[in-house]
Amino acid sequence: MNKTLGADTHPCCQPDARQQSFGFRTVRRFFFPCSFRLRQISEMPPARVTIRQLAARLALSKSTVSAALAGDHRVRPATRERVVAEAQALGYRPHPHFRILGAQRRQGSVNEGSTIALLMRSADLSRTPRYSTARKRARELGYRTEVWPIDHYPDPLELARILYHRGIQALLLVTGCRFDTGADFPWDHFAVVATGHRTGPATVDRLEHDTFVGMQIAWQKIRAAGWRRIGAYLPFDPPNPTLRDQKRLAAFRFFQEQDSRHQDRLPPLQAPFGQPDPFRHWFETHRPEAVIGITDAPITDQRFLPTNCAPLPFVNLQIGERPRQTAGVRVYGTQAQIAAVDWLDEKMRLGLFGLSSPARTILLEPEWQAGKSFWPRPNVTGRAHHPN
Repeated sequence: MNKTLGADTHPCCQPDARQQSFGFRTVRRFFFPCSFRLRQISEMPPARVTIRQLAARLALSKSTVSAALAGDHRVRPATRERVVAEAQALGYRPHPHFRILGAQRRQGSVNEGSTIALLMRSADLSRTPRYSTARKRARELGYRTEVWPIDHYPDPLELARILYHRGIQALLLVTGCRFDTGADFPWDHFAVVATGHRTGPATVDRLEHDTFVGMQIAWQKIRAAGWRRIGAYLPFDPPNPTLRDQKRLAAFRFFQEQDSRHQDRLPPLQAPFGQPDPFRHWFETHRPEAVIGITDAPITDQRFLPTNCAPLPFVNLQIGERPRQTAGVRVYGTQAQIAAVDWLDEKMRLGLFGLSSPARTILLEPEWQAGKSFWPRPNVTGRAHHPN
């Protein structure tokens, strides 16, 4: 006998044979998607604002609006600012596929007139000539560059508004620029790359030098020069060591354990920067023959070593761009500047604006730099021991 199909006897409500164990209510959820679909439709975002709509509202041609949004210098500044303001008010977002096609069509001229802002601290403005390689690379790719001291703009939104209205879409956060504004800064308007371990928020794409490889280079150079008792002076900024400090410490201990010839395993010293007493006590207690460090203080500040102490062979793990006579590992050199600008150029071409999730990191291999602070160990005959 056929039964009238009620709400609970509709075929769609009958549990599937493979799903009996889930129970009747669970199966009903699977077979009635109508309300879910209606909810999805009602919550869909509004349609994307197009360049055609912007042009109609501003009584401009589509080509003028497109050029203004791209920061083209041929568009009058007043017109460009008017277009940018209207686009921001309407929530305009360029379609990433159209950006890619436009970049391919122009074959390298997509960036003509665009600007890369180098964000740094006021205290580092004197170091601007050190970024000449980055600025030269930017010019080769068709960009202009501007230097912006971020501490002149305590309000992140004000800084973002000025950058945006100047047509700046690419930001390079240089080493030492602790630009961590969190959610207060509208990152979605900019392509961003940082150089350095503590530069910008944790979620920004960055280039860093490889801490492990840097320690490996220093260790191998010292061992090849004949020194056996190798110490490490790894100071940190109070109150606690950072992740980079911990990476250096781990790398030093790793090479201590791996070096089968190294019988004298001296404990590394971690102490706050600028304090000679801990270093002098550590030096007098363990008597290292050579030291790996991240600051030249042990060889430039007489307070760090005991009176009448012989010169100490020293290798610095983070030699920057400034010319110096210290031996060590050069980091963030010209290769880092070129790589950072190239990465920004790629993001601009692909329309990759905002912070990445997850953030990406490119590790750069440091380079060895010889210097007067390091020399081979004399052998028993008094002649220098030359590395193999």
